[in-house]
Amino acid sequence: MLPNRHSMPDWHEPEGREPGEALRFDFPLVKGTSIVPTEIVVEAEDSPGMMASLGELLGEARVNITAAAAFTHDGRGFLHFVVNESDQALSALQDGGWQVVSVQEVLSISLDDRPGELGRFARRLADAGINITSLYIAGGRAGDKEMVVAVDDLHRARRDL
Repeated sequence: MLPNRHSMPDWHEPEGREPGEALRFDFPLVKGTSIVPTEIVVEAEDSPGMMASLGELLGEARVNITAAAAFTHDGRGFLHFVVNESDQALSALQDGGWQVVSVQEVLSISLDDRPGELGRFARRLADAGINITSLYIAGGRAGDKEMVVAVDDLHRARRDL
């Protein structure tokens, strides 16, 4: 999934990009400092220490990861993480030679921590024709679940929720 062009006005579609090829960015991606939750997906070789290296790099760049998920397939690691400091994270990743495969702003929502809440929320999006592309549980407190949700039409999701 490519970045949401509506929320990233300085994004330029890469020409001739092959699947799995790293994205290249003209910085800054957004004007000023981004405080919007942004999902960044990195692809790397699945090896011991990969996650440690990524975490250290972002820590040194003073980027806080608010939600994350990691998966492996055929010797490749796919690290999905959500940050508020997307410009800093992308700059550090590019400087460090990491392969960023997608970037998109995401929703941060709170749902009641009870059976059926995720279904009700997802149904509202589905009925509006909005597809969920990824979802993270970012934490919970006082009977609520904090969720991070990536969708195919962020503008409409924000408007319709």
